[in-house]
Amino acid sequence: MKKENPYLDQLRKKYVPFLRSVINGEDFIPLKLRGGIGKPVDTRQLHDAIQVFLEFEKKTNIPGWVVQWESWSSKKLGVQQWPSSITIETEEDFTWILGVTEEVSRFRLLVREILTWQPAIQPWLESKPLRTLELSSQWKNLRAVIDYVLNHELSAFYLRSIPVPVHTKFIKQHESVLLSLLRHIAPDRFAAGTDDIGKALGVKSKPLLYPLRWLDHSLAAQYTGGIRTLAVSSEDLQMMNPEVAEVWLVENETNLFLLQQRENAVGIVSMGNALHVLAAVPFFNKARLLYWGDLDEAGFRMLHQFRQMYPSLESILMDDITLQFHQHVVRNIDAGPVKMGLSLTENEYAAYSYLRQIKGRIEQEQLEQAFIQQYLFEKGLSS
Repeated sequence: MKKENPYLDQLRKKYVPFLRSVINGEDFIPLKLRGGIGKPVDTRQLHDAIQVFLEFEKKTNIPGWVVQWESWSSKKLGVQQWPSSITIETEEDFTWILGVTEEVSRFRLLVREILTWQPAIQPWLESKPLRTLELSSQWKNLRAVIDYVLNHELSAFYLRSIPVPVHTKFIKQHESVLLSLLRHIAPDRFAAGTDDIGKALGVKSKPLLYPLRWLDHSLAAQYTGGIRTLAVSSEDLQMMNPEVAEVWLVENETNLFLLQQRENAVGIVSMGNALHVLAAVPFFNKARLLYWGDLDEAGFRMLHQFRQMYPSLESILMDDITLQFHQHVVRNIDAGPVKMGLSLTENEYAAYSYLRQIKGRIEQEQLEQAFIQQYLFEKGLSS
């Protein structure tokens, strides 16, 4: 198998700086190639080396590098010709050797069009010449999106409903590029601070849906036409006003379906870190609230946060009794420093403190069902 010409690696390393010079409108500076091949010790090496130099040597009407030859004397090989210098004199020579002549021609035209459109992004192009090239087929769409964003109010749209001539996933797929370009074009409007393009553009967020299950079938008939399980947005929850005695809040969706039937009760998956969205649900204030989260720092932190919104909130299966029974399934985790005090009961704090000490956690799905049923029975929460 023929070995690749060793000087090509040198030239490839010059390609990105060359593209940068095209962006800046700079003239080509001749290049001198260094090293590459040591002098041969036998005729085979001599022949192979000479072929390397001749492969891209410039000829009449054929671009290439210019080789300056000099006499070299060797006891074993006698007087031979050996390069004293190899020079790439012109851009045409450089692009021809690398096989990128047409690519560079397209790149030059692309850069001219982009800078005519938005001169402010020249620093971006300079810092990412290869990325600029990779996006050749996407620049038309990128420009269309940016032009629309800069000239329209977007708060009435969802990200995928912005009326631009691109497919609905285009903006999210090119999120980082679009954000970076917008920050160069309009830095005051699109200051760094979020990597979420939806937030940066100020579009409407897709509503978070909370799975809900009526634990009392009569409530399903009364409020949702007999549908027992559904998903509702926080806005819908805030508008609902069912007459319920208990609200069971769980973090594990599977556990929602393990909850037993209860008179005048409803179960809701509280979606962990989205708890704050549930801060103003009127019927929560009229019912007994029961919260079941993971036995770990995050779970107790969410319990604390929820309790700040609803002080009467009770936890279930988040205490020392549950922890001691399930010691065998404790899993070690990396625990960071405590960042705040937590509003916990004595039994909750005992479990939390121990798990912090051993850097452990127990996930809801690891609890034994027989224990769960007995626990709920003893708490008067099961028939």
